[in-house]
Parts: sequence; C-alpha cells; structure tokens
Amino acid sequence: MQNDGRARRERRSTRNSGPAVVSREAETAEIIRRVGTDRSHSDVLIVTGDPGAGKSTLLDLAADHARGSGGRVLRAAGSGSEAHLGFAGLHQLLRPVLAEAQGLPSRQRSALRAVLGLEECAETPDAMLVGLAVLTLLSDLADTAPLLVVVDDAQWIDRESLDVLSFVARRMDSEPVTLLVAVRTVDALPGFDKGYERLELGPLDAEAANLLLDRQPTPPIGRTRVRILQEAAGNPLALVELAHATAIRHPEGSGVEGPLPVTDRLERIFAGHAAGLPEPTRRILLLLAAADTADAPAAAVGLPEADDEAWVPADRAGLVRQDGSRISFRHPLIRSAVYHAASFEARRRAHLALAELLREEPDRRAWHLAAATVRPDQDVSAALQQTADRARRRGGFAAAAAAQERAAQLSPRREDRARLLTEAAATAVFTGQLGWVEQLAAAVRECTDDQTLLGKAALATGQLMSLGSPHPAAFALLIRVADEATYARSPLVLDALAAAAVVRYYSGDESQQRQIQRLLSRVPEDAAGAALRAWVLAVSDPSSAGALLSPALPGLIAKAKGDASRLTALAIVAWLLDQTTLAARTFDVAFDQWQARGRLPDGLGCAAGWTRLEQGRWAEARSVATDLAAMASSAGLDHAEACAYALDATVVALLGDPAAARRLVERALALVDPQESRSVAVFASGPSRAWSYSLVSGVSVCSSVSLGWCDT
Repeated sequence: MQNDGRARRERRSTRNSGPAVVSREAETAEIIRRVGTDRSHSDVLIVTGDPGAGKSTLLDLAADHARGSGGRVLRAAGSGSEAHLGFAGLHQLLRPVLAEAQGLPSRQRSALRAVLGLEECAETPDAMLVGLAVLTLLSDLADTAPLLVVVDDAQWIDRESLDVLSFVARRMDSEPVTLLVAVRTVDALPGFDKGYERLELGPLDAEAANLLLDRQPTPPIGRTRVRILQEAAGNPLALVELAHATAIRHPEGSGVEGPLPVTDRLERIFAGHAAGLPEPTRRILLLLAAADTADAPAAAVGLPEADDEAWVPADRAGLVRQDGSRISFRHPLIRSAVYHAASFEARRRAHLALAELLREEPDRRAWHLAAATVRPDQDVSAALQQTADRARRRGGFAAAAAAQERAAQLSPRREDRARLLTEAAATAVFTGQLGWVEQLAAAVRECTDDQTLLGKAALATGQLMSLGSPHPAAFALLIRVADEATYARSPLVLDALAAAAVVRYYSGDESQQRQIQRLLSRVPEDAAGAALRAWVLAVSDPSSAGALLSPALPGLIAKAKGDASRLTALAIVAWLLDQTTLAARTFDVAFDQWQARGRLPDGLGCAAGWTRLEQGRWAEARSVATDLAAMASSAGLDHAEACAYALDATVVALLGDPAAARRLVERALALVDPQESRSVAVFASGPSRAWSYSLVSGVSVCSSVSLGWCDT
C-alpha cells in the first residue's frame, strides 16, 4: 500500500529511459557522450568498479546506443577459463570481421592469422606486425562508420591480447574509434594503468538502492530489506540477486540468521576460489563469515589454529584484506557466499563458537545462539527479549523488533509467541516499514484469538498506514479498532483515534471528523489520557479546539516533563493552536531528550519544521524537512515525504529561489492524491504565497496558510 505513490513516480521516470540503470545518470551521460556520432577523434575510457557494480550494464547501453546511431560494435569479454590462452581475447573480438582482414597488407595479415590460429607460421609472429594489423583493420572498419570496441571483464583477458589492445590504444590518433574497457577496481590492467581516463562506478546511495529494490518482482520488506541493504553495500547486482534469493527461500522474510542466502551466480562471482583453499583456511573463513562486523575481531583470532599463516591463502585468493590487525572480507557478498557454501552443521558450529567467544557481549551472543537453534528454546528466547529491551532503550527500533520477532519464533508457548509478535509489530512502527508491520500483524492473527493482542497489532498497522496511502483504508481500519476498543472498554481507543486524527488532518474530510467525535465522546476523561485526548481534539479539528485546550496546554506540557514522546505530541498541539513560541520551546526540550535515538516522527513530524520556519529559523526548518524526506522516502511513506517537500519548498521560496521551490512542490504533489490529502495541496500552495510575501515585507508564511485546509 505504501508503495503506490512510489510506483507512480517510477512509471513516470522510467517510461522512456531505455535500459534500467538506477542512479547512474552522470556515468550514463559520460558513456553516451563517448560513443556519440562525432568522428573527429579516437577515445579510450577505462570503466572500473566492484563485481556487480553495473559495468556490463553500462557497456550494453553504450553498444546499443552506438548501433542505434549507425555505428559498428566489436565486443569481447574476459573469462577465467581462457585467461591463459594466448590471443583468446583478440580472437573473440575480431571473429565477426575476420573476412575483412583479407584486405590487410600480406605480412600483417599473415601475422594476425597466425596468432589467431588460422594458419601455420614457421616463426613466431612479430608483436609489432600483429599490433599494426589490428590497428589497420580497426581503422579500415571505422572508415565507413564510427567504431566502438568494448572489452568487458578485462582482468581475465589474456596478456597477449591486452598488449595488442594497448598498442592500438596508443596509436589510434584521430580515428573514429572508441575503446571502452571494463575492469574490476582491485585488478591491475597491464598497458592501461596510466595515461587513460577512468570512470569509477561506486556503490549506490541509500535512495537509489531502495529504488532498485522497489523495482524487483517481489520487493523485500522489513528486517529482510534492511539486511539486504546492509549486506549488498550499494552493489546493484547484489541488491537484485539477494532480493531474488530471499524471495524464493524465505518469502516471509523471517527466520534468516547469519548472512542472507546468495544465488548460485553470486556464489560463483564472489567466492569461486574458496573451495580450493586448505581446510584450516576454510574453517576460519567460515567463522569470519558467521560473525557480524562487531564480532569480526573475535572471529579473526577465535580458533587456536588461526595463526597468521592460515589467512595467507585467503588473501592470495582475493577473499580478505588486512588492515593492521583487522581482517575483513573484500566485499560483503564474499562473506555471504562463503557462509552459504558451508553445510548447516558447519555453520551451526561456527555460531556456537562465536557465542562462546562473545560471552561478555550478551546481545551478540544471543543472536549467535539463535542462529544455532532450530527448535523452540525458552532460554534463547529470553536472551533475545533482553536484547530487544536494550535496543529499544537505545532507540534501535529495527534491532528491537527483529529480536522480538525471533524471540517469538523460538518461544515454546503459543501465548508468548502472540505477545512477542504483537510487541514486535508495535516496535516496528518506528522503522517506517509498513510491509514488516503487516507481516507481523498477520502472524499475530494466526497465533491467537486474544482480542486485546489483535487490536494492538491492527492499531500498529493503522498507525503506519496513516503516513502512507491510500488514506481511506487507513482511516477505516483505525476507526474499526477504536470502535472495538470502545465496546471492550480498552485504553486502545485513544491511541486509535490519535492516528485516525492524523488522517483527518491530511484529508479535511468532515465525515471523518464526525466519526472521531462520536467515539471520543464515549471515552471518559481522566488525567492519564489528557495529553492524548488533547492531541485528538487539536489534530482532528484545530480550528475549534483552541478555546478548550489553550488554557490547559502549559499544564499538560509541565506534567509531561521527561517523556519525550508526549512532549513531542504536545509541541505539535501547541503549533496547531498557533502558540508558536510554546511549540518551539517544547520541541527543543523533546528533541534534546530524543537526541540521536532515531525515532520515526508521527504523522505531523513536519510541525517542528513549520515552527522553526515561523520563528525565522529557516536553516533548521530545512534540516527537519531533509531528514524527514530521506526517512519517508526510504520507507515509502508518501504523505510524510510530500509534507517534507512542501515545507522545504516554502523555505526555498522565502530564500528567493522560486524555480527550486516549484520543483519541490511538483515532487510533493506527485506523491499524493490531492482529494485525499487536501492539507498537502494547501501546504504546497504555500511557497507561491511565501514568495509573494517575501517580496513585499520579508515575513514568513503564516500558520493560517499552513492550516488553510480548514477553509476548503
């Protein structure tokens, strides 16, 4: 559900984009420029990057563009099995044009045919003649159309072929020949190591990585998505292959301990040489693979026989690197491939060994014990629950929810499983991963008929749905939860109405307001629920709540001292009631308490930014908008992201850049349905008004503009 707006954006952005290259705009433009129709010069470009970085994809794009522009393309790709076969790469490259080599000068033709094994030669062909033959042939081919020569996986091209290509590259001069050579970053390329421009393909950033995952047939969710992002480390091939592997082997995204499973393709690419290593080396590699980053120092010295010599074969095979006393895999996917190439029993022994080594690290020890456990185990489940408690206190909500979920899976008692899954769903709300919360809520429904637990799980789903789309479905779910809680006299009613009020704030729908008021009137007033009741009143109907709430608000804030969550909610209430100074002061106190805990803002998280804007603290307002947009984008929370863009657009307009403000407004409106999100539409109209105001008097956009939806 939360991905509807994202899907719309992707369809627009990819409609005419050709091959699917995510976040490689600059690199793609550079490649296209190199293979353009300009026939006045030659060009050489070395494309570097880790395995799976997208080098081959860019070369494919270049070849397609060259052909589409009327050019000619010759291609070769290195292979480990042919790396020691002299001139194998050259034969592959020139095979389609060997007939045209008949027009070469006789000595050049004979030398070329001899090294390609096409005719006998009494003496070893002169290297100069071979190079000249290839240079002449390529020049002749380029006479009729620009020529693109593409060499992929050049680290596996035989040395003789590389020498010829290097010879040609240095002498092409003004010929309309472009040479694109792709090579792994860590590999030396004799003859091309100096004097040529290089195009480095680094890892994708977080936004691009998430976009690539969203484009997969089965986009990963929740904890699995987080782990794929971590283990792929921005590698495009790894993102795609890990998503594919987990969708097939672990469709529910749970129960995966240790590194995520890899496909056969990734195993061949990233750990193909591990099988031939000595047994002691394979054992310590598996121990290192079973370890997380924090465990790696212990794993590196964890076995008595793991002396320095045992690491040497792994280093020679290019699997590990050493930085001082620290040993690590050269790429996260080598770790995954080594781990999954081992038997389950071998992996289990590795995790038990790490659990023993990490007795002083209870959180890490608990996870290694869980990885070694296949049956319900109360002790391991309890250890994971303690880990979850510690993670939650630190603000590590994703880690806490993951530990609660795994603790539930290992709990022997059905009622404990249901309780832990419900707690995991409530905790996972703060990760922004709606798919994960829905998955956990479904697990609760399968595990229990306890109405209290079912209501809490449904509430968690509705709370996060209120930040995404479609809003009518979110509101219907939240009202159902509130209705059932009212009937059962459950305290959940105020929590459900609080989230429903956020939806009403977005929509401005009067019928939604009436439903909220109907249920709220049935809830007895008490001191414990005063702050939450104030939230429901202010958020669902800010134009009418001021007279009732304003006198009581300072007292509610004073009573909330030390509770960052409640202070944040009351600061938003103050902003909604136009008490900007009180809102700013309360936000500052609340944020100081949150510090770096990383809590997901509620549905009105931008209120902090609007408060700062209204005080003239524009840089801080932009910072709030940037942080919220990044979080919401990665989680697919379209409404939260749209609100962030509207806030940023207003600040940018006030700073005197209407063009940039207009672009931000367009991004905001593309994310939502204006009929369901009238507040976003009005927020987005603010920048144009703010631009006009700033021309006249330099004042900021007033909060009445921000709340203009009440008049629509």
